[in-house]
Amino acid sequence: MPSLSATTMWPGQLNVDVLCCVVEFVDLPGLLALACTSRLLRRIATPALYARVELGSYSAFYSFARTLDASPTLGAFVQSFTEATPGFFYDERGPPPDGAQTLGGALRLMPNLRDVTIVSHLEVDAEAFAQDLRPLHLRSLAILNVSHEMAAVLQSLSPIPHLILRGQRSVSTMVASYLVRCRESLLSLETDGDALRIALDADPRAVWPRLKLVRLRGDWPNAGLASLSQTFPSLNFERSTTKSSRRAQDPHKRARQWSIPAMLDNFLSTVSLSRMHMIR
Repeated sequence: MPSLSATTMWPGQLNVDVLCCVVEFVDLPGLLALACTSRLLRRIATPALYARVELGSYSAFYSFARTLDASPTLGAFVQSFTEATPGFFYDERGPPPDGAQTLGGALRLMPNLRDVTIVSHLEVDAEAFAQDLRPLHLRSLAILNVSHEMAAVLQSLSPIPHLILRGQRSVSTMVASYLVRCRESLLSLETDGDALRIALDADPRAVWPRLKLVRLRGDWPNAGLASLSQTFPSLNFERSTTKSSRRAQDPHKRARQWSIPAMLDNFLSTVSLSRMHMIR
């Protein structure tokens, strides 16, 4: 039997999604051992390990930010980023007040990001944070606690095809303003019924030609459903009930339910922070 060289074992550039699935079958000690003994494995596995990042704690978030500061080139591998720290981003037990600036700094070091999810309630400098997001060519954006500052950030972003925007009624008008700007390119949407109603009222005759999936939280007037087929000609409408909306507020337990299809694929192959640190 002919020997298998590095070239025959790893021909060309393997698909990152395939590599993500492969490394999930290797436990952390085994992956660490392989990475420490094989430069080839480290070189091939690193892009897959960093492709999809989900950070579920403050310490993980700041550790990842420091990693990018120390090795900025790693940020180029990140395609999907989820900030899922519990509760409010700022409180007396949480991170220092410059946390949002650190988040913005991390985003600047991930130029190839396509999918961004922000779970925490962020109170940011809207202008500065918008400058961090604006250069990204995002395919999807999920903000699960839209603050007034984050709603202001939306106003300066280009249209994004897949959106999950959840917030209080006080930000519905600002969210609606951004939805109107995304009308021509929007493919899927999850938001509050109030925000969509305001967006529709802004131009009742407008058509949302490409929108295929809508999930609404809160009440939606029955009278408004009759015109949806004309307003949304491509729509597969899903109306979230009040009960299911409450359950969906915990993204860690309900990620598959609230995620749009494009984002669901990212969650299925998310790699833990500990693995990313071990491989670098």
